[in-house]
Amino acid sequence: MLPAGDWIVGPLRNVEFLTLLSPDTGTEMLGGLPLIEPLAIGIGCWTLWCGGLLPRRWTMRRGLNTAVRVFFHRLRKDLLTYQIALMWLIGAIAIAAVAWKAPLATWVGLLTALVGMAAGGGMIWIVRIVGTAALRREAMGFGDVTLLAMIGTFVGWQTALLVFFLAPFLGIVIGVLQWIARGEHEIPYGPFLCLATFGAIVQWQPLWDWARQSLFAMGWLLPALLACCMGLMAGMLLGYRLILQIIVGTRGTMRR
Repeated sequence: MLPAGDWIVGPLRNVEFLTLLSPDTGTEMLGGLPLIEPLAIGIGCWTLWCGGLLPRRWTMRRGLNTAVRVFFHRLRKDLLTYQIALMWLIGAIAIAAVAWKAPLATWVGLLTALVGMAAGGGMIWIVRIVGTAALRREAMGFGDVTLLAMIGTFVGWQTALLVFFLAPFLGIVIGVLQWIARGEHEIPYGPFLCLATFGAIVQWQPLWDWARQSLFAMGWLLPALLACCMGLMAGMLLGYRLILQIIVGTRGTMRR
């Protein structure tokens, strides 16, 4: 994990690394077994990710009851479902073993990585769902979900959140130039997630100093801010789709 702070004590330099609770300090409440809550969080994040990998197909064309039956029927018939179930079981046992036997620092590192995986992938997944619903077509691929989940695993949910907001600013310049030059209005999001991660790591100290004093100091208001951003994004994309429909409809009328 990236450093959350460092200080000099005598001749020694002590470095504190990011954890699930950063910028708060202390890891006592993240201890392994017999504490149940941290283990439940870790296995819960692992379960969410395995659930995301399942071969899910959902369609409401013939009503809710039919959609539910078809959904579970396809899960039962697909071999991948049972392979992922086995993967989940092995992973859950491994997580429990680390919580039971490993040193506290090792367990805290694993738990922080699991939460980073779920938070990073979850943010992009919500964008994928909201964008697809607003635009009525796929707005973002599952590869982007996997990519930010991996980023969150290695650098923590805090860095993944910063990367999530930095990447569009890096991509907007390329997107505008591409739209002007070639008329293309879609760009791959993955390269800018990677570029934002690289920038965050290289400039981590000033970025973290700003984030922990302003963004993460908001506490539980931060999830509310994220929810508002998702709502604004949904409204913006819906407005964009409606404007495009009006423009296309107007051009069609003029041609007639």
